[in-house]
Amino acid sequence: MLYSVVIPCAGSGVRMGLGYNKVLFKVNGETIIEKTVGIFLNDPRVEKIILVVSPNDELTMRSLFNHPLIDFTLGGESREESVYNGVKLVKSKYVLIHDGARPCLSKDLLNVIVEVVEQNDSVAPFLKSKDNLRCLDPNGQNYASKMVLVQTPQAFKTTTIKNALQLALAKDVIKDFKDDISLVEDMLGVAPYLVNGEYSNIKVTTKEDLKFII
Repeated sequence: MLYSVVIPCAGSGVRMGLGYNKVLFKVNGETIIEKTVGIFLNDPRVEKIILVVSPNDELTMRSLFNHPLIDFTLGGESREESVYNGVKLVKSKYVLIHDGARPCLSKDLLNVIVEVVEQNDSVAPFLKSKDNLRCLDPNGQNYASKMVLVQTPQAFKTTTIKNALQLALAKDVIKDFKDDISLVEDMLGVAPYLVNGEYSNIKVTTKEDLKFII
């Protein structure tokens, strides 16, 4: 099976306190985004890698990657608009959407996701929280939550995610979504097939996260 991957990496790094995009932070001489992209460059099933970048970072990103499998497009005002800009370019039957700041995806987890999406329209890895999650009801009271932690890559049949994004755009609700599988489920009624994720598949969000990827 062949697939393409869309990697949104148009963030600002505000929560890292860097003053620049966190995916450009270097760990052992290599940027976070280089580590992330390298995962897919080493997979012979990849047809295309689409990096969704901010205008401010475009030249830097292009200087990092000069490879025939890699294309670039500009991000939108929200995450899902950025995803849409990337997915529009996908010609493969299957597409994975993976956070640019998640550089520790294992081959084993990647293989599971790629295999499972052949039989499902929407797939994502998840983790049970190590801590107890609580939600507040409308009266401000606590009740136990059955929420889980969802990771990337999230995988789709390309027609499924394209149709969902186009519908969200037409309904002017695309900015309301922060997550690809949620958008597909809300727009098309297609529930995701969840597979076991990995605690090592961390998304770098704060400086404290860096110790897990060194």
